[in-house]
Amino acid sequence: MPAHFSKSEDEDAEMLFASVLAFHTGNNRNRSNLTEDAAKKAIKELAYKPVLANFCEIDGVRDFTSHDFIIDDDGNFIYEEK
Repeated sequence: MPAHFSKSEDEDAEMLFASVLAFHTGNNRNRSNLTEDAAKKAIKELAYKPVLANFCEIDGVRDFTSHDFIIDDDGNFIYEEK
């Protein structure tokens, strides 16, 4: 499913409000599967949560890849999400 993001007109000094297509039900490209029942339960918890993800471009279309990270020499997680 192509990613969608549109900025809301609501203003806040500390947060950006937006409309985001965060996930879809069924099989994903990464072979995970989200049931409709699980999605309905999860959607209630999404409001005011930060959205972090890493993106790539596949055939000219920007797409979500994963919650990618690397581990540095000191064992710290460095997230590549934006």
